[in-house]
Amino acid sequence: MPYAPRTIGYQCDLLHPPVPVDPAPLQRLHARWYESKRPTYANFQIAPEGVILSNPLPAGGAVSHLAFLHDRLQFREDLTGLSLDEYAERIAGLLAACVEARGIQLFLAQQIAIRTLINLRHHTDSRVFLRQAMFRFREELDAFGRSPQLLGLRLAFPGDEKDPSMHVLRIESFHADARSLFLEDQATFPPAALPHAAAAARIALNSAYRFTTERAVRFVASFDARQKA
Repeated sequence: MPYAPRTIGYQCDLLHPPVPVDPAPLQRLHARWYESKRPTYANFQIAPEGVILSNPLPAGGAVSHLAFLHDRLQFREDLTGLSLDEYAERIAGLLAACVEARGIQLFLAQQIAIRTLINLRHHTDSRVFLRQAMFRFREELDAFGRSPQLLGLRLAFPGDEKDPSMHVLRIESFHADARSLFLEDQATFPPAALPHAAAAARIALNSAYRFTTERAVRFVASFDARQKA
């Protein structure tokens, strides 16, 4: 593959029937983790939406948290440098204790988000690439009387009998670096039985990752041709 995708964000939401968030067992769980040799999250916060375990991070916009919400467990890492395998291992290592602390009886669905950047081969500005190569706009944008700061495309792929997973793909210019193109897959997968939830989450993560870094990148590559002199 001529591109080198740089995945900057992962999010895994494991949805369950709504249940009130009791901070007490979660505080005990956090204390047990914190006293271990390799604590995963440093901070414990009771928020209106639930309980959030997080890590202080210096980078602007970076997020590292585990959120216990009334209807889901949410594992999120943005701009923290974790690899896909490290992220999947983190979920696998913590999930059983989270299920026990929350008294979860079953999961309803898995929602995965993969956020990735790529540098285009033949374009130095992703906005120009989207406007001219992918969308083939010429004077059409003049109707707005100004140039858009961000351009993008959103595609929704429903599941079928062969593959019930659903994918919503965003392809956008990236505000922080004009050379980079932003790809995000928000995917929904069927639930797994509790004993197999960690393994199912890993499979879902790998599937969404491949959808983004292989299929979406291959789609982008079909428009990223060498510019005529």
